[in-house]
Amino acid sequence: MNQNETRIEIRRNRYLNRLIDRMHNGLGKLVTGIRRCWKTYLLFNLFDDYLCSKIANGREQYYVFPDEAQYAISREELKNTGVPPRLYGVLNGLLRMRNVDAYVTGSNSKPLSRRHDGVTGRGDEVRVRPLSFSEFMRAFDGDRCQGWAEYAAYGGMPLTLSMRTDRQKAHYLERPFEETSSSRPI
Repeated sequence: MNQNETRIEIRRNRYLNRLIDRMHNGLGKLVTGIRRCWKTYLLFNLFDDYLCSKIANGREQYYVFPDEAQYAISREELKNTGVPPRLYGVLNGLLRMRNVDAYVTGSNSKPLSRRHDGVTGRGDEVRVRPLSFSEFMRAFDGDRCQGWAEYAAYGGMPLTLSMRTDRQKAHYLERPFEETSSSRPI
């Protein structure tokens, strides 16, 4: 089963409520965390569902969801630490509009979370972590002892819950390390 076929729904109310509490505060919301802990899922499934139900009341409010925004920052911009990346100008422009609320995802393995202060002090970060054991157990098909063994072995990355074999889970969890180490300059 690939990532696009996953049909797991895990309510992450702790993070969803943090985003809801930050709505319309005039700040860009930065959703950061380690890779594959479902930052994007949080925004595009859970939070988007919440927003769609609120938009139906007829108010003209717009929401912007730049996903993995750190990829919009060029290598040249990263080298020049004295000048904010163009992305920050775009985000600041959106934030000046009264009817726009922006929610940006970015991996904390990239420069976005370290440089979000470049959004002229208008960044409000929600750091998403892998599933807690309690969240994990809500989606795990088995008893607590089996769940603890699985959680202790593979952690709280949500997609591992849809994988059937230990080999699939191990391979899935190794890939971020391979991707990170292959992208480092020698």
